[in-house]
Order: sequence, then C-alpha cells, then structure tokens
Amino acid sequence: MDRKLTSRKYEKLVEDIIELYENARRHLAAFYWGTGRRIVEVEQEGKVRAPHSTSLLKELSKDLTRRVGSGFSVQNLRKMRSVYLESRKRSAPSVLDWTQQVELLPIKDQKQRLVLEKKAARDGLTTRQIRMLVRKERRFKTASKMRATPGFSPLKRPQNLRLYTYRKADLLPEAAKFGIGNGAWIDCGFYLRRLVPESRLKNVTLTDKPAYTYAAVVERIVDGDTLVAVINAGFGNVVQWRMRLRGIDCPELATAEGKEAKRYVEKLLPRGSRLVVKSSKTDLHGRFVADIFFREDRTASFEDIAKSGVWLNQHLLDQGLAVRKDA
Repeated sequence: MDRKLTSRKYEKLVEDIIELYENARRHLAAFYWGTGRRIVEVEQEGKVRAPHSTSLLKELSKDLTRRVGSGFSVQNLRKMRSVYLESRKRSAPSVLDWTQQVELLPIKDQKQRLVLEKKAARDGLTTRQIRMLVRKERRFKTASKMRATPGFSPLKRPQNLRLYTYRKADLLPEAAKFGIGNGAWIDCGFYLRRLVPESRLKNVTLTDKPAYTYAAVVERIVDGDTLVAVINAGFGNVVQWRMRLRGIDCPELATAEGKEAKRYVEKLLPRGSRLVVKSSKTDLHGRFVADIFFREDRTASFEDIAKSGVWLNQHLLDQGLAVRKDA
C-alpha cells in the first residue's frame, strides 16, 4: 500500500467501490427485469399463460447482440422473461441480485421460493450456495413424493448377507464329465461353473436358488444406477461386469438430473472403492441386477460391509436421485 495513503482513506476507497458495485448489481437486476417485462407485454400481451414465441426471442437475440453486444442469448432472454413473470406474483421486489434470482427459478412453488430467498438473504449465501440449496430441496421433494406415492412398494433390503454364497450347479450328466477329479459342481454366477473339491466347500454357503454375494471393487460409474465392478467370485475367479441397481431408476444421463446423479455416485464411490455385491439375474440388456453395499470408511473390510454397509439402492432413493422401479 502507498505510504501516503492513510488507512482511513483506503478504507473509504474500499467502501466506495463496494457501494458502486452494489448499485451496479441493483441496476442490472432492474434492467433484466424491465427487459423481461417488455418481452411479456409484446409477446404475451400480459397473459401469464399465453404461449411463448421462440421465433420472437431468436430474432430479438440476433438484433440485440448485433447492436449492443453479448448477453442477449435466447436462453438469457427466457430467464429475463421467467424472472419477470415470477415477480408479478410477489407483493415486494426481490432482495437478491439477478444471478441469484435465476438460480431459484427451478423452485416452482411460490411459498417455498420465498422461504429460500429469505434464507439466502439472511445468511448472505453466494450464487453457488443458492444453487446447491436448490438442488438439495429438489432432491428432498422427489424423495418425499416417491415415499408418499399411493401403491408404492418399498424396496426390501436383502437380509443375512454372507460373502461367497453359491448355488449348486445343475448340469447335464454329459457336461458333468468335463470336470477332472472328484467334488461338487458349483454355480458361481456370472456364467461361471466350477468343479470344487469337497474340502474347499467348508467355508462357503450353498443354496438351491441363485443368491450370489461377493466382494468387489468399483471400476467405473456408467450412470446413476449402473456401474462396472471387478468381482471376486471365489475359487480363483475374478470377473468384470456391468451391474444395474435393483429396484430403482435414475434419470437418463442426457438430462441435468441424470448428470447430477452420476456425479453424486462418482464422488461417493471413486474408482477402487470396496463393495459387496448381491446378484441373481440379468436384465434385458445383459446387465446383472444387483444390490450393492458400501461403507464411507474406505478401510472397512468386506465382512464389515456385508454386516453393516450402506445399501446404495435405498440411499439413492433417500437422496431423491432415483425413483422406485420394480426389478
């Protein structure tokens, strides 16, 4: 700092610039609001529910950009119109700046939006913090709606998970002769059959129905409800398969909600994360339908995950990132 500039003068300089900045933000919000109002007056003749004219916005965007400069894309003009239309339902102007008002547009319920706006103003939230708050509210609303839907069948959590649960293989007598030595034919799942000596079956669980439960690690996340896992199927068998979460459905990856669901799972389960996978069948696309369990503690053993892990299928429902879907 210049020695000739006293701390008092410097502080006054800072305060003046902040005041100019705040005034500019208020004027910018007023400008966008006024632009939205004029669009509504001309395009909709003041009728809130009148059909929107995309052709008008395209022409307006082209002319304003040519004569004034950037900032008048069709998307921005739509936002100006939306903010104005929402403001007509209010008894007092918004205390938030333009970008903050835009972040609240996804909240369609007027009362809920006002509550969030007051919270943002009271807590001094940034635009990014408001965006995260809106996402959280939308997740909660989706999850609550799904839990309250009449006829909604709750997802049932698999009980008594035991690692390395196999099914007795039912082979044709001719096929059984392919094995060398004595033992039992075991269906390991994932299209694997193994002839296993009786001495190696003491520490495994055999069932009459498919119920494969194995240790696995994440290879990559495909989307919110699908991942690729490397699975230890036991008896020296290691396979890599695409797994589809049973009983839930995340939005398509092409949508903003689908991208958000994928990012959430990627952050929750980075590559190499330990899992316990329970699967018994494939879907129409050849993906194994699975219940998947994990622990936030990356050092947790597979046995601990099987005993007290977080059930990923239900977790995504609770977060509002997925909806219920019968497997």
